[in-house]
Amino acid sequence: MAVDDVSCIDIDLAAYAGPDTYVVSGGSVYIGRPGDVGIDDACIWYKLPNTTNSIDTAAGIWVSPTATSTYMVVQDICGNIKRDTVVVSLSGVGISELEAIQNDISLFPNPAADQIQLQFSLDISNPFTSLSIFNNFGQLIREDEIAFKHKKASVRIDELDNGVYFFELKNSSGQTVKKRFVVAR
Repeated sequence: MAVDDVSCIDIDLAAYAGPDTYVVSGGSVYIGRPGDVGIDDACIWYKLPNTTNSIDTAAGIWVSPTATSTYMVVQDICGNIKRDTVVVSLSGVGISELEAIQNDISLFPNPAADQIQLQFSLDISNPFTSLSIFNNFGQLIREDEIAFKHKKASVRIDELDNGVYFFELKNSSGQTVKKRFVVAR
């Protein structure tokens, strides 16, 4: 007697739709778990509020929403039913707009000694709220919240040694803008 394709799945495995994410208009994004023969048949996807007609049966799926949408996976392993949801937000910021923001943000003075000023002129629909500073080796040095007032913000850098650094601004959608600066005293 030969046995083929045996899978062992934890009967109490949590359903997983993935973290809330965003997609640029016209794009697609993968949600859920990586495909797995053992669990694909146990997962049924719905686009809420419709829980009558499923959209797919798989551990994870590609979606291309035309508006911000909520998806739910219902996982049934031997009658043990678990659910999870994920919100896919439609981002109005396309790649070209993010590049425009990248080019618009300026910092001065550069090189700097004690602080740098960040400034932009564009109207940004999803403002940057997080600032990370990395050294030239890509190691995270510091993370801070940042608040722009009248499209300007100051960042103290007096604790940094002389050298080349990068700052990364991040908004609530996870979009980032990076700039290089030099500390020289």
